[in-house]
Amino acid sequence: MDRQQSVEASDTPPGSSGIAWRRVLTWSMVIYISVSLVAFLFGLSMAAWQIYGLTLEEATETNRQIRIVFYWTTAALLYWRFAAPLSRRAVNVLAVFIAYELISGLVLVFAFGDPVSELLAPWTLGRSVIAAIIGWGIASLGSNNSFKPKPLRGSA
Repeated sequence: MDRQQSVEASDTPPGSSGIAWRRVLTWSMVIYISVSLVAFLFGLSMAAWQIYGLTLEEATETNRQIRIVFYWTTAALLYWRFAAPLSRRAVNVLAVFIAYELISGLVLVFAFGDPVSELLAPWTLGRSVIAAIIGWGIASLGSNNSFKPKPLRGSA
């Protein structure tokens, strides 16, 4: 049994929807913690704001733009690593995305008091969707890539 089958077999019972729920919840937490760490570290880096610009306003905007790029990169790489060994990638990535948004929303509302309307803003959801789609796309280009040359019969 190869790695892909063992990952799916350990988390999904026969006849189920094909969603590895333990894996989904674990990876949604990993993604949440990782992107929160990115935000935290960029917040700490503002102690030396002069590296980002000449004025505080310019430095804040530059920091925000760089943080978003790192957020997308981190999230997309983690979605990719989550989805790479799975056969039903799209469904599982969607499940991780929803679980991540629920975790993020609950923390923002209950821990930081953010209004729910802010969580449903198109840009807020949009950047998370983009990261999930990029990760899913990279994973889809992996082992089942139709662009890879296939060995001739009997030669492998």
